[in-house]
Amino acid sequence: MDCIKLLQFLIEKTRNNKIERQLIYYELMSINYYWNFYRNINHHFKIIFNILDKMIKSRFLMKDQKQTLILMKHSLEEKENNLLKT
Repeated sequence: MDCIKLLQFLIEKTRNNKIERQLIYYELMSINYYWNFYRNINHHFKIIFNILDKMIKSRFLMKDQKQTLILMKHSLEEKENNLLKT
């Protein structure tokens, strides 16, 4: 949960410019998405989706970076749906 709070803090406190959005993107990638992020998160999906949406909408990320974020979001949506079914 700490990594989510850090990302949320960075999104809220930084300005929407190229350097800062790239910083947030690389911070998100440095979390080691699968092992530390996807695998351990079982709640607070709304916060994560909000972070990913803001990053996806940013005009300062490249197309392939946005595509990576979209794939991350879809996998988390699937996980959320699976958790809701059980």
